[in-house]
Amino acid sequence: KSYENMIPPLVESLRYVSNLAFDTLLYSCVQQLSNRDRDRLKQDGTNIAQWFANLCAFSGLVLRRYPASLEMKAFLGFAFNSMQEGDPLVIFLLSEVVSSMTGISIIEELSLSQIESLNAGPILKDIVVTNVLSAGGTTVSAKKS
Repeated sequence: KSYENMIPPLVESLRYVSNLAFDTLLYSCVQQLSNRDRDRLKQDGTNIAQWFANLCAFSGLVLRRYPASLEMKAFLGFAFNSMQEGDPLVIFLLSEVVSSMTGISIIEELSLSQIESLNAGPILKDIVVTNVLSAGGTTVSAKKS
């Protein structure tokens, strides 16, 4: 739950498990994600707890890597039902799932010059996106128009 660097190897090792194991895994993920007894925010009350962020990332990668083996409709149904019940942190889960499955992630912080550069043509957009990626920022892969 706390080892972020173990998520990709763990997801890759799941190719050897059965469909029953995938169902059990999905159930366990949903059970942990819906557990209200465990704090999903850090002590500061504003940032997402590491275990919750890692579980969301793991869920997104598993859904992306093994879509035929998992009941994605049930997982997304859980997420949407939780949102309807007023759980705001499920948006983070959906963001991770969409980001993992589409390869598109969210730009969290851009400088004013980077924002202005994104108004330019496709070549300059690609340069800006590449520079943000190389700087270690979280970015969106810009679709070429």
